[in-house]
Parts: sequence; C-alpha cells; structure tokens
Amino acid sequence: MPEGEEKKIINTIAKGAGITAIGLVFSKFFTYLYRALVGRYLGPEAYGMLTTGIMIVGIASTLSGSPIKQGLKKFIPEYRDDNNTASIKGAILSALKINFIGSLIVGTAIFFSAEFIAVQIFENAALIPIIKVMGFVPILSRPYNIFLATTIGFNKAKYKVITANFFQNIIQLGVTAALLYTGMNIMGAVWGWVAGIALSLILAFYFMEKKLGPLLLNKITPENKTRELVIFSYPLMMSSIIGIALGWTDTAFIGYFLDQSAVGLYNAAYPIAIALTIPSSAMGTLALSSFSEMNKKGQDTEYA
Repeated sequence: MPEGEEKKIINTIAKGAGITAIGLVFSKFFTYLYRALVGRYLGPEAYGMLTTGIMIVGIASTLSGSPIKQGLKKFIPEYRDDNNTASIKGAILSALKINFIGSLIVGTAIFFSAEFIAVQIFENAALIPIIKVMGFVPILSRPYNIFLATTIGFNKAKYKVITANFFQNIIQLGVTAALLYTGMNIMGAVWGWVAGIALSLILAFYFMEKKLGPLLLNKITPENKTRELVIFSYPLMMSSIIGIALGWTDTAFIGYFLDQSAVGLYNAAYPIAIALTIPSSAMGTLALSSFSEMNKKGQDTEYA
C-alpha cells in the first residue's frame, strides 16, 4: 500500500478517536445528570430498579445477535473499496434479518418471564412492569446498532457520536424530566430511556440513508451476506458475553443478595470508574473498519 494511503487511514483513526472522546465525555456528563435526576426525585431504590431493567436489556441484546455489527465494520469497508453497493445493501439487510429474529425471540421471552425474573430472582414485584417494557428494547436497539455500525463502516465516527452520545442522552434526559414533572413515577424514567433509543433509531437511519446512501432505499438488488456475517461475527460472541459479564455481574449480584437501593447507590458511583475506559474506547471506534480498508487496499496493490 502507498505510504500516503497509510497516513490517510491513520489520520482517519486519530480524527475518529478525537471526535469519539469528545462525545464520550459529553455522554458521561449527561448520564450523570440523568442519574441525578432519577435518584433525586425517585430515590435510590427506584434508580436501582431502572438500572436492573437496563442490565436485563444489556444481557438480552448480547443474546439477540449483537456480534453481527462487528461483521459490518469488517466487510463494509471492503465492499466500499470495490464500490459494491449491492453487497453493502445485502450485508445491512442480512444483519437486520438475523438480529430481528434474535431480538424478537429474546424480547418475547423477557416480556413473558418478567414476573419470574422480578419475583423469583430479585424478590421485587415492582420490577415487573419495568422488565416488560424493557422486553421491547432489543427490537429497537438491534437495528439502531446496525445503522450506527454501518456509518462506522464508512469511517464516519461523527454520526455515531451525534446520535448515541449527544442526541440519545439529551432525549432521555428531556423526556424523563418532562414525565417526572407531570407526576409519573419510575415508569416515567423507563419510558424516557426507551424514547431516547426509539428516536435515536430514526436519526441513525437518517444519517445512514441521507448522508451515506441511499443504501437501503435504492433499486439495487442486494447480495445475501448472511453466511459471511455469521462466520465472522459469531466467534466473537464469547467476547461479547465476557464483556456483559464484566459490566453487569456486580449489579446482578447486588440486586440478588441485597436490594434495589443498594443497586442504585452502587450504580450512581460506577460511571466514575467507567470514565477510565474513554481513551481506549475512543481509539477503537474506527480501528476495525480502518484496518479492514487498509488490508483491502494492500491486497489490491499486491495483486495489481
């Protein structure tokens, strides 16, 4: 690969890391405001219940096909380098299909097992409506993450930052504050959190289609990429499971052995420790897509 191309890709990674770092700092700030709002008006127990619901969604999302987005980050740069829109469209549609089936199964299971999870595991019947609402989240969050992964595949970190770090957090804080002001209890915070994901899904789709595409709303016949995505992505499932275990095991154990107030107090302080991961998260945003592009260009040069 020419030296100029390598420098261009390295600069892209550095630029993406800078944009992502700013977005993560902003996201953490608004996360603190959101947690302070819920904790201040509803108390630590209610905040602990909300965190437990989010934890269940996080676990469910992993089981419903989250590694597929890594495949998009890997293959889209390669298809883009070949100007192969049919493969890009096929990869997105294949990912949506795989994730829809998984999220529908997992979401349905969460909805109908809400009473068992709330009463038998956490011994708190007040969690039942929260868990039922959270059961719908994987159906929203899976396409949301696919659309964002597609923008990353185009080496455009700014769209993910605008959507996930800025817009989603602002919507969640604003809607939650409005619902709490009207007198709603913990369900106001739950619906505010869900509203942030639902509206961010629309914005992510807009960025993907209007700024990078059209990728789905075109007349090109897509090429099915299910096999490629599954072969590459699902060996990464173990990594996703380990990540979820490291991120939520402490919350699950506190909720199981103690109570929801302890969960709320613990998770009020936990984000401070998570802030230490901002540098590595920022550098890794465009790493896979950029290195895939670099590898593809290197192969083209080798066989030219």
